[in-house]
Amino acid sequence: MPMIFRRRISALNLTLAAVLVALAGTGSYLLWGGGGTPADAATTTAEVVTADVTSTVTASGTTAAKTVRDASFAGEGTVTSIKVGVGDKVKKGDVLAQASSATAGTKVASAQASYSAAQANYAAVVKNTKKAKATERNQQRSSAYAQVEQARLALVEAQDAYNGLTLVAPISGTVTAVNGTKGESTTPASGSDSESSGFITISNLSKFVVTGSFSEADVAKIKVGDSASITFNAVAGQTFTGKVKSIDLSATDNDGVTSYGVEISINKPPANLRDGATATITITTASAKDVLAVPASAVTTTNGTSTVKLVKNGKSTTATVEIGVEGDTYTEIKSGLKLGDTIELGAVSSSGGNGQFPGGDFPGGGFSGGGPVVRMEGPGVSSGGAR
Repeated sequence: MPMIFRRRISALNLTLAAVLVALAGTGSYLLWGGGGTPADAATTTAEVVTADVTSTVTASGTTAAKTVRDASFAGEGTVTSIKVGVGDKVKKGDVLAQASSATAGTKVASAQASYSAAQANYAAVVKNTKKAKATERNQQRSSAYAQVEQARLALVEAQDAYNGLTLVAPISGTVTAVNGTKGESTTPASGSDSESSGFITISNLSKFVVTGSFSEADVAKIKVGDSASITFNAVAGQTFTGKVKSIDLSATDNDGVTSYGVEISINKPPANLRDGATATITITTASAKDVLAVPASAVTTTNGTSTVKLVKNGKSTTATVEIGVEGDTYTEIKSGLKLGDTIELGAVSSSGGNGQFPGGDFPGGGFSGGGPVVRMEGPGVSSGGAR
């Protein structure tokens, strides 16, 4: 190959290498602004304002009648009739069902006879011991009286068993379940068996509670008496109010997620609300009215010390503040700032993050260091380029 041709190729290679190096440097500068941050970053600021600050926690829940009672037979027998069905309204004392027993009446008659005999015996003992010595008299009378009391208790038990064949409503309300059938044997209710259901269940559907499942982090903020707002999937466009009535002391574990039940009373439940309806519960855990406040994102808290970036004369400095209620949108400022102060919210990139060079063009021409101004909506919030 001729020497002159080799020299031209070498010169061309050197020229191309220089161009590539220049382009690489320009592209790096455009991409990273020469200082490790996007060249078109804009600082968003906000003013200290007066606002109402509210902190809330939210969870889903289900409704239940506030008062529910199970009615069970107190005597052993066979169910002969059921006088109510699901949905029927009853009053306290109304007869719900009837059972019969071949022996219940006989036991009452036998117990009554024993009681009468014991009373007659006691009367005879009193008469026959009038002249006996005090010690002997008291001993015989005490023994006879103990027999009377024993017979009385047996009569009460027999009478209760007989009366227990008639099932009556323990409260006024609506029949929500009939768990037995005609012809089956009755099983007297046991006060210690809290898991068993009664023969008939009655609920007072005029008053409801809703129970929500809250995370352990949220339940730590809730206290009895807190106000709540409730919406129901079945009642569109309406919000109802209530108060926290109780908080579970023990947790529920569901697939490794720990939660606590919180019961809320509903002040005026919607008409025709049904037991088991789904709801969304929002509880207000803290609030402050007409206080100095900044957007929550402006506050940084580390080891119990809260700070903001205070902007004065175009320069940003760290200012320590005392905060109050940490709301969902705003944070209350008790000291360290005054109304109208400007604070930083952080840097916002306006390039859109599309992975291209700023502006979308291959680097060439000149470099403009000023990015577009970013505008944000909201009270006291604005943004722009470097000041």
